[in-house]
Amino acid sequence: GKGSYTLPESQTLPNDLIVYSGSVRIDGTIDGDLIVFCQSLTVNGHVTGDVIAFAQSARIEGTVDGNVRTFANNLTVSGTVAKNLMLFAERLEVAPKGKVGGGAITFVASNTIDGAIGRDLLSYADRTYLNGSIGGDAQMRGEQLSIGSTAEVLGKTEFKGRKQPEVEQGAKLASPLKFELVKRHHGPDFSSPKFYLWQAVWWGAAFLFGLIVALVAPDFFREAVQ
Repeated sequence: GKGSYTLPESQTLPNDLIVYSGSVRIDGTIDGDLIVFCQSLTVNGHVTGDVIAFAQSARIEGTVDGNVRTFANNLTVSGTVAKNLMLFAERLEVAPKGKVGGGAITFVASNTIDGAIGRDLLSYADRTYLNGSIGGDAQMRGEQLSIGSTAEVLGKTEFKGRKQPEVEQGAKLASPLKFELVKRHHGPDFSSPKFYLWQAVWWGAAFLFGLIVALVAPDFFREAVQ
């Protein structure tokens, strides 16, 4: 709803936190998961579990020991996400000091990755700007790809799209960039917003179903995972 919620820097919650609010600010520590439905989210503190956010704007400036799953207009990671990142949004920015320890799956209009992703990157994006490091493979689909001079990919680099990718001198790619030109009448139209919308709808529906099962029937969810 409206209003705001703030967890002070000096406070530690010993369990999960679920918040419905206009704005949410976490300066303290949550010893568990954080689930938020809000307009804006800022995590400056420490979350030992996962962060699941439905927000217009989300910022991870502190430390998350688990995964980050967001449905947002934009997400900025300038802190540390120890495990994996999954995002359905208009814009993702991994700032130069931002770090994702695991892999990242993104369904966005624009990716800007200046920081580090420890494992694989799977990206469905209209535009991707890669200036940081990818510890595994980088598989990207979309309209435009720009790889800057400071970029580094330790695995394979693949791009399927409508335009020839741009690679600046100095970029460190463990293997030559594999590019596949996608024409309008062949396969998905990566330049169409409808493509990314339906990708987000299907993946989002599956994710929401799993989230509902986990919240409503946690014992069944744990048994299924095991």
